[in-house]
Amino acid sequence: MKKKKKVEKLIRETLYEVELINIEFKQIIDKTKKQGKNKLRGFELISDNDLVDIYTKRKDRKYAALIIELYALVEQLLKDSYSILLDRKEYKKEEDLNIIVDLQEKLKDSIQFDSSFNIKQLADLRNYIIHDTFSLKQARKSLGIYSKNNKALLKRLLKNVYQYVNSIAVQ
Repeated sequence: MKKKKKVEKLIRETLYEVELINIEFKQIIDKTKKQGKNKLRGFELISDNDLVDIYTKRKDRKYAALIIELYALVEQLLKDSYSILLDRKEYKKEEDLNIIVDLQEKLKDSIQFDSSFNIKQLADLRNYIIHDTFSLKQARKSLGIYSKNNKALLKRLLKNVYQYVNSIAVQ
């Protein structure tokens, strides 16, 4: 398989993973909405009542985990593309740069990136969540990121990551 085709396959797989994160995000929203009268539901591994309880108690942590996963998807896509396009076994970070920014620089002759995507905000959120407090709400407040709430921020970041990955063009 040619290098370009391999990277394009990686891009499609990453877009699929972003969509799975989006589905999980929507499920969290759906399961934490206030429900009207009890409705008849089918058999499930975890009951809807249990899911509501789980998601309500852990919503902020689940959102934080989704941020980390979004960042990891972009990073892994670029690492795999680096290995394929530059015929290297694996990427090794040489400078004190954000890995995604460093990989974009190293791949700029092989891949065209959408410059409107702001990786810094996603990276800052991810770093705060991992190194300080595992809470998207706390990260958002500490970093001074204005957003109506966690849900609005995550929706925007999901859209941005999807657009970023979808706009990658192998040259």
